[in-house]
Amino acid sequence: MKSGFVIFIILIGALVVSGCSSTNTPTPAPTPANTQMPTTPEPTPQTGTLAQNVTTNISDKNLGHTPSTIDITIQGFAFHPATITISAGDTVRWTNLDSVNHDVKGDIFDSGVMKSNGKFEMIFNQTGTYNYICSIHPSMQGQIIVQ
Repeated sequence: MKSGFVIFIILIGALVVSGCSSTNTPTPAPTPANTQMPTTPEPTPQTGTLAQNVTTNISDKNLGHTPSTIDITIQGFAFHPATITISAGDTVRWTNLDSVNHDVKGDIFDSGVMKSNGKFEMIFNQTGTYNYICSIHPSMQGQIIVQ
């Protein structure tokens, strides 16, 4: 009887061990060789939106140069510098360093109200002269010359 019990215990142990060592790992589905990954469309340039912290992206294709970002500060109720000359495709970034609200308003752009430390960016793709003001304080005037 004792040998039957020992065989029974060995069989139970063998079943437990074989059940724990099962390798039923699912096999991933095959991927067809000609499958194309979906592409993400390129971002559309964003220009002149009513936002406080706008970041814009453009491609330098067909510009002939690497686009730059030129900073204009608003401080002491004036634009610094008041007049700048840039290349087509460049970005101008205005930052309000005054403690009062200002805006940047031209014929083709409007920053909306910029609180203290507010920023506004505009990409200038077309050559020409762009005059702008702070419509809250009309004596504040500036000019962008795009070549």
